[in-house]
Amino acid sequence: MENKTSDCILVEFNPSYRLPIKVKLFLENFFDVVVCNYVAKGKSQWVGYALTGFSPKKLESAALKQHIELPSYQIKVLREEDWLNNAVASFDSFETGRFYVCSADEKPEDTTNIVLKINAATAFGSNHQTTCLCLNALSYLFDLGAKHAQILDMGTGTGILSVAAAKIWRADKPKIMAADIDPEAVRVTTKNATLNRVSKNIQTACGDGFNTPEVLQNKPYDIILANILARPLIDMSQALKDSLSVGGHAVLSGFIDGQEDWVADAYKEQGLRVQKKWHLDHWHALLIERKK
Repeated sequence: MENKTSDCILVEFNPSYRLPIKVKLFLENFFDVVVCNYVAKGKSQWVGYALTGFSPKKLESAALKQHIELPSYQIKVLREEDWLNNAVASFDSFETGRFYVCSADEKPEDTTNIVLKINAATAFGSNHQTTCLCLNALSYLFDLGAKHAQILDMGTGTGILSVAAAKIWRADKPKIMAADIDPEAVRVTTKNATLNRVSKNIQTACGDGFNTPEVLQNKPYDIILANILARPLIDMSQALKDSLSVGGHAVLSGFIDGQEDWVADAYKEQGLRVQKKWHLDHWHALLIERKK
């Protein structure tokens, strides 16, 4: 079974009490997206999402080369029309921090929070725990009076954090760079920025992380948002520090219980300070500050 279409392959690994860290790292590097779902009796289930080029043979071969013993797993195929419809069906509005997140066609009347509208068909992940944590961190930075003239949303996804930053500081018209390695994420971000009438404040770029030309040209940044995964966050710690202005802040999320210290230590080694922590359902976020 090899996926060469726009269908999505799900590889569901059997739930376990604790997956070895080397196995977690392997899964994060192999799949396009990895999710850890906490299930009954304290067990967690890891699920890998592959959009193109997946086959069990490739997975087994890659694991064997790295001496990785994979848990038993099942493979499911989500046809393109099915997983888009599922995304629409599962996207429910929610409030967190100073924000109210809803689908494009909703007209909220009973909220005093900042409304963020997301196209439901492309909203996958927009109501994930780490998105909530990052929105709470943005609310905290707003209340803190943090400087925000230049903002970078690294790994922008749907662009929800870029839109949130543009709207919460709308009066100051911050310059926001939304970057992603995936062209589809850039397209979706552009669409959601237009939907929320903040496209003038958001520039998008597709490229290789902090090496993306547009990202390099616009640094340093007062705020960097990076809702990714533990391994990429650690790998980019020096590049992030070099792109952050003195007195600037970075919001890091996308990691789970047992990974927080691992991520925090990588940034402490760069001379950055952990200012605040958040957690929700085993997911974590850190607020990092550059003092000098």
